[in-house]
Amino acid sequence: LDLDGVDDYVDTISTSVTNGLSQMSVEFWLNINDYTNVLTTTGWTVIGKGESFSSNVGSWGIGLGSVLSGETPSEYGKRIEFYVTDGTYNSGGRKVRKTNIDLNLNTWYHVVAVFNNNDMKIYIDGVDRTTTATYDATINNLASISSTIKMGKIPGLTTDTNGTIDEVAIWN
Repeated sequence: LDLDGVDDYVDTISTSVTNGLSQMSVEFWLNINDYTNVLTTTGWTVIGKGESFSSNVGSWGIGLGSVLSGETPSEYGKRIEFYVTDGTYNSGGRKVRKTNIDLNLNTWYHVVAVFNNNDMKIYIDGVDRTTTATYDATINNLASISSTIKMGKIPGLTTDTNGTIDEVAIWN
């Protein structure tokens, strides 16, 4: 999937595949073309599910930048972020993990995000690169929400992914 960072994204038809799961792994290959819009906004969601990351309906996603962590985009915009909310976002019901390395432009990375009964890990090219971010709510199951899984965007963000995503897989 070659995404231009302006208006390209994929919307799936399945709405319940991750609902209520206590374990999930999402993997994909990512090659970033340009960081310009992610370094000046809240970030991108490469793949995720939810009507809006800041709503009270629950969501999950893997992306770049500071989608939910509240950190400075210019400082963390080149790092993968994995977030899960439980439907009580406004009351602090969110858990966020980031990676500890910046991703370079025009380089392929294999990304695996693992959710396992409140434990979250992010692997880049087979190495655990997980750090704890600002929010650390206890979330044991993914929220049951009716939205679709999207690649390249999630509603509520003003920027779309600018790069190539390949070999996406979701495991339970």
